[in-house]
Amino acid sequence: MFPKQSAIVWCLLFLGTLASVCHAHVSLKYPCIRKSPHAPCPKASEPDYDINAPIGTKDNPTFPICKHPNVRTKRTGVKAGQNLQTTYHIGANHGGGHCQWALSYDEGKSWVVIKTLIRQCLKNSSNGGTYTIPVNIPRTAPNGDAVFMWLWNNAVGNRELYSNCADITISGSNGGPLKGVVPLIANYGASSLKIDEFMTDAKDDKHQQTLDSADTGCDEGGSSHHEFAKRTKKVGVVGKYGVRYGASLRKQVKKMEITQHSKYTCTFCGRDAVKRQAVGIWKCRGCKKTMAGGAWTLSTTAAATVRSTTRRLRELIEV
Repeated sequence: MFPKQSAIVWCLLFLGTLASVCHAHVSLKYPCIRKSPHAPCPKASEPDYDINAPIGTKDNPTFPICKHPNVRTKRTGVKAGQNLQTTYHIGANHGGGHCQWALSYDEGKSWVVIKTLIRQCLKNSSNGGTYTIPVNIPRTAPNGDAVFMWLWNNAVGNRELYSNCADITISGSNGGPLKGVVPLIANYGASSLKIDEFMTDAKDDKHQQTLDSADTGCDEGGSSHHEFAKRTKKVGVVGKYGVRYGASLRKQVKKMEITQHSKYTCTFCGRDAVKRQAVGIWKCRGCKKTMAGGAWTLSTTAAATVRSTTRRLRELIEV
């Protein structure tokens, strides 16, 4: 048997190993996140001492996005149009990776990305220290309570997704609406996009080509990185009540509606000189009245097409 002193030493070493495992990754330190164990954040009733751990892997999501629901902690006040100096507790930076920061005004039901860093995020941080990244809060971000989210897909190591959320209050907005992209959720269960390990020093010329054209060529890292780049170009619109629809969907609906243009007749004056204003909204060039929600006269076939497209639009909005 080991002497008593040796047993104590082994126990301490074992506990130290557990601590290093629990804190070997990364978490958002400021603004104060939900269930934060970091000083000087307000002490949570149940602090998460494993806050640096990922929320899931490519095979299994272990926690929800944000990791923790709203626990009604003190909100951090931020100014629209100014940089929020976000800080991170670095256990292991895993060679950097992809980061996104997003805002939600409906407790995480919908998000708009306000900043994206491809490949280089956290790369220059020091393990065991803290690291700061400025994130601009758009001038158009609506005033009021919001959720600020950070997402990170690490470059090297197990295929994981990290996420923390802070509850904030925004002031100083110019009235919006806030425009951005929908976050890309990757390495978060078998049904999500998988991003393999990648080199952070690789050039992103082809990523930019993918953004600007239909180029589908792949550089180091595979098509998943092109998908990440392409997804960061899809535009959504956020008001106080969340994302409405994306640019690609707007084009699809616009094309369908304009195709039906000749079949639209003003209900008020009977003329067919109507002009499309927005999705599902038309204005009569004769009586100048606006029609929406089925206020125009359509053939049975055209009406069914509009109903089908509207239904699909709602489905995509709710995804």
